[in-house]
Amino acid sequence: SDAMASPAPYGAVPAVDVRVEVGPSTSTRCRASMGAIVSAVVTALFSAAAYAGYSGTSGLTFFNPQKLATLAARFGQAPETPALALTHQVVMGFQSRGFYNFRASVRLLQQAFPNKDLVLVGDGAGDALALVDGIRVHRGVGGWPGDEGFPKFVDFVIEGPNVHRWIDGTNACGFSVGVNAHAWLQAIAEPSGVYDDRAWCPHDAPPAVRLDTSLLNFFEKAYPESHTSYLWAPYSQFHLLGDLGSFANRRFGGNDLNGTDSRVVSGADADLGTTGVESTGNETEKLREVAWSDPYHRPFLAAYMSSDCKPHREVFFAHLRSAGASAAAAAGSSPSRPGVGEVHALGTCSRTIGDLQSPDMNVYAPFHKYRFVLTFESVEEVGYVTEKLGTALAAGAVPVYWGDSHAASLVFNPGSFIDVKRFWRENGMGDAADALVNAGEREWASLARHVLDVDNSRQAYARFLVRDARAEGNSWLAKEHDDDVVGLGLDERGSYQNPYPDSRLDPTRELHQRPRVAQAATRMRNTLQIGRRRVAYALETGQKHNGSRQGSVMRNSWRRDADGFENDRYEEKREKRLPFPCEALEARR
Repeated sequence: SDAMASPAPYGAVPAVDVRVEVGPSTSTRCRASMGAIVSAVVTALFSAAAYAGYSGTSGLTFFNPQKLATLAARFGQAPETPALALTHQVVMGFQSRGFYNFRASVRLLQQAFPNKDLVLVGDGAGDALALVDGIRVHRGVGGWPGDEGFPKFVDFVIEGPNVHRWIDGTNACGFSVGVNAHAWLQAIAEPSGVYDDRAWCPHDAPPAVRLDTSLLNFFEKAYPESHTSYLWAPYSQFHLLGDLGSFANRRFGGNDLNGTDSRVVSGADADLGTTGVESTGNETEKLREVAWSDPYHRPFLAAYMSSDCKPHREVFFAHLRSAGASAAAAAGSSPSRPGVGEVHALGTCSRTIGDLQSPDMNVYAPFHKYRFVLTFESVEEVGYVTEKLGTALAAGAVPVYWGDSHAASLVFNPGSFIDVKRFWRENGMGDAADALVNAGEREWASLARHVLDVDNSRQAYARFLVRDARAEGNSWLAKEHDDDVVGLGLDERGSYQNPYPDSRLDPTRELHQRPRVAQAATRMRNTLQIGRRRVAYALETGQKHNGSRQGSVMRNSWRRDADGFENDRYEEKREKRLPFPCEALEARR
């Protein structure tokens, strides 16, 4: 009641420490259930009272029909269920393509609020609607803030960087913390060089969590962890969570010489749900099995698909195509390998085959007839690992990968792909591995020759067809003498984070075993509590119904180098303040 009645500055309230216990005894579970029931009843009464206009002298006015209707309109719920809306739901909005990392953001919200339903509202939800199951994740109203019937407040807004803002048109930046949202998360699926990290939509509070496919801002400490929890969420996790069986339980076999590979799902049909991992644990043998006929006998050598025609991609495609054509010509009418000269560009860059449309991200049919797939990142940025590796692996092909290969090996099994930089380094071309600008004719021609050598040896090719294409557990710790890490200048900056979400842990275990995830989940619970309390206080005192506190400032940047940062009042005041040494704790565990 004290928390509901007193308006404290944002971030200055005592945190709610939540302890997660795995596998409690029956008696513990019973006590926890009784405690949860009592807590839920009390919380519902006080929360509903605060939102409906609680007064210390007049008592509860929860049953006032007019206030029930107001409450219902605010959260987009039917008037007869206000307690449900307040105590059992978290309402989410999306803007600037914040849904690009929707699997990671929805998983984090489920970890932070395991006993609440998630309601996705607005037309900006996009691909996130694929996770609506009617059980834990629900579809709310469509439209945009300000539309008739749209909730006046959302609990969290998931926002992408400004490079995508134009897509929302006149509705861009429709959500703002301090106006119609309680808290916000940054969800980035782009390298840092393509967007302005100082040009987010205006909010009067820092982002609670930053889900970033890159680690550049993390290592540069761009955001103080006293304000914002940072999770490394490589975009490649999109595939691991969406179709884990294609990576964790693969089987290759047969001698299908006509190249019509089949993708057969067999074994226990595990319930992957929205997490990509069984709810009971991480036992690979319980995952459904994906079986391929022998990729070594697929009809074509390699595929390349891109709409971003970077020079290094185009150069290697040309070299591999030329090398393949030369090998086919030398073999004449009796080639030892099928389609060795068939290197196809399927996208808009260097297109060689028809008008093939880019497939849906969950459909990998174009790659099913290829033995190799060129998977070059657009840039080499620390931690930047996109969907390209996952796309090739999900199709049963062998990726040829260039990018931050150390980061890639923390997500995928390094034995499942050809690591371009490692090949160069092991063959006396370390300068090219250290800086792409040093890659010339010799380096690209040698790489193309290496792909053909692997293709000519069944044994060499088969080594890449690993059953489990995921990285091994705890492989994320940076090695002190790892050449790739030193090349990226990280030897003095600490280790990489553990990729989020961890495909080897179910959500509960991950929350228990990964301190950084627990940090983010705790902060989200705190920001929701604070945001709702701000609205309740504004209603109680007759202030503007947008929840803004007196003297709040709307900002587009909450970085450490933002103007006025030294005057911020958001440092958390509690005994166990954030941040704490997450990676060190994980290493000891």
